[in-house]
Amino acid sequence: MANFLSNSPDLHEVHSAGPLAVARASLSGDDRLDRIGTGRRKGMAIRAGAVMTQLVQPRLVNPPEGDPGVYVDFRFGRRAVLFDLGDLAPLTPRELLRVSHVFVSHAHMDHVAGFEPLLRLRLNRPRPLSVIGPAGFVRQTECRLGAFSWNLLDGASVDFRLTVAEFDGKRLSVAAEFRARDAFRRRDVPPVDLGEGIVLAEDDLAVEAVALDHGIPSLAFALQESLRVNVWRTGLEALGLPVGPWLDAAKTAIRAGAPDAHPIAITGHGEMPLGDLRDRVFHVEPGQRVVYVTDAADTAPNRAAIARLARGADHIFIEAAFAEADRDRARATAHLTARAAGEIARAAGARRVTGFHHSARYAGSGAVIPAELARAWDPRGAHVDPNGPSTSDGEPNWIRRWRRAGLSPEAALARFDSLPSVAFDELTGSWVGTGMPTGHPLDGLLERLGWQGKQFESAERVHPLIFRHNVALDPALLPLTVALRWPRLARSGPVRAGFHLVRRALRARGPAASLARVEFRGHLGAAMIYHRQPIVDHFRRIDAVCLLGLMQVPSMPPYFFLLTAGGSGSEFRRGIAGIAIRTPAADPNAGFATSEPCPGFTGRPVPSVTGPPGAPQFG
Repeated sequence: MANFLSNSPDLHEVHSAGPLAVARASLSGDDRLDRIGTGRRKGMAIRAGAVMTQLVQPRLVNPPEGDPGVYVDFRFGRRAVLFDLGDLAPLTPRELLRVSHVFVSHAHMDHVAGFEPLLRLRLNRPRPLSVIGPAGFVRQTECRLGAFSWNLLDGASVDFRLTVAEFDGKRLSVAAEFRARDAFRRRDVPPVDLGEGIVLAEDDLAVEAVALDHGIPSLAFALQESLRVNVWRTGLEALGLPVGPWLDAAKTAIRAGAPDAHPIAITGHGEMPLGDLRDRVFHVEPGQRVVYVTDAADTAPNRAAIARLARGADHIFIEAAFAEADRDRARATAHLTARAAGEIARAAGARRVTGFHHSARYAGSGAVIPAELARAWDPRGAHVDPNGPSTSDGEPNWIRRWRRAGLSPEAALARFDSLPSVAFDELTGSWVGTGMPTGHPLDGLLERLGWQGKQFESAERVHPLIFRHNVALDPALLPLTVALRWPRLARSGPVRAGFHLVRRALRARGPAASLARVEFRGHLGAAMIYHRQPIVDHFRRIDAVCLLGLMQVPSMPPYFFLLTAGGSGSEFRRGIAGIAIRTPAADPNAGFATSEPCPGFTGRPVPSVTGPPGAPQFG
């Protein structure tokens, strides 16, 4: 086990996803940061995005007030990683079985309570698991394993291997292996030297770490893709190619700068040159950087260390344990306030920030913590209401007034135009929805019928209509024309009762929409394209937790709605895995984007943005 992080050969065998060899070179300082995230072939065209799939998808495991933890899924890579091991109940067994590495900040109970459930699930399966934690973590793991009786394990047991390493603030310093066949007795192994500040290095990604002061060392982590390589689903369909492990092998070759003649083996299709796939199937841009920071005192050294780690991050998950009014409590417990978290994210230039680890004292207090975090992160942003302060629950006053008194379509459009656009990855997750009144025929109708919000799994997998009990409905099956023409009839009691009776028959077979980059009213940003309806939803950012949406339908005034991240309902907290949809029928196109733009689409496509042949040219 000279190289405990590679878990080879098992990792390669389980993933079937191409080489994941650990980089041996010692990297440090600026050289490390320059080399991680490179690999672009000279002259390679970097193309702006259209409808595509993000391959690195991070999300909170629990609601912001729950146990800390972030699950990072790698689409098509057949793997995931975890940051921290708190309550893992929201994750399905299938999701947990994908985990190859766990990065633990420190051993307080709310950060490691999920260790035993994860171990129990993995015990009789051969896929190895690597866990990296702070100094002393190997001994702590040894003691936890020693608390169980392992007399039923012997040389014939499944050869599950748990490898644990310690990061001492500079580099990996201690490592040990615990094997089921050895009744989990500790066997020390030499830690691999990946260089200062590196705890994982592979062809496709690296994970960096720093030690922060929480009274004890608490580790913060940054996951860096070497290059971000996304997949054009429409490109695959145009070429008649299947989804499979070959996609991961191809993106690995692209990141390594392989030439166009490099052969890619595709199951059932033989080999194809990488050059034939590069421009038609893949979208390549600089690698994504995801940062995880929790349990840190608000000190100058901590702020500087986090800002260095999160410099230019695409997404930082950072604890926001207390409101600024409780700064003394935060100082006494060595935690960050929401304001401090926002200031650090701003100093780092983070593109997106998600706060979590909220103190239980704020339960039921609405958006106080997110609002403070948003104001500190972007003091000049649109979440600062020019007409007055926010309400006590963090909601801007202009939203409250709009809800109460309504707005004219012209005033609503002016407000919409004043807000910044939204990127694809800012939409990932569950959103609670509600209409914003402007005198539109749909005002209040969807809510009366049980609409709860929208869910975005990825750019290609969007559920635009989530109703009660997490049921995803197909917009193409809804009588939208009737509702628009006779809104009073649609709101009547008999119609509502009939709708609830037939709702199950209206379930979607799969995702009913996808995302595209569209220039609309002078802003280039993410838009939701409905698959079988001439409808486009556009989005603008209000603050860290709220979006303003505009639904565009031909020959109708715009319909406005508000989306709030996550939501408070238990159904939304269960997340995407709980969506109820119909099993796909014989229709081979069910759940996928059409190959032509929606009729009536009036957003201006971006001339310089082109997808592969057959892709919708929305931008």
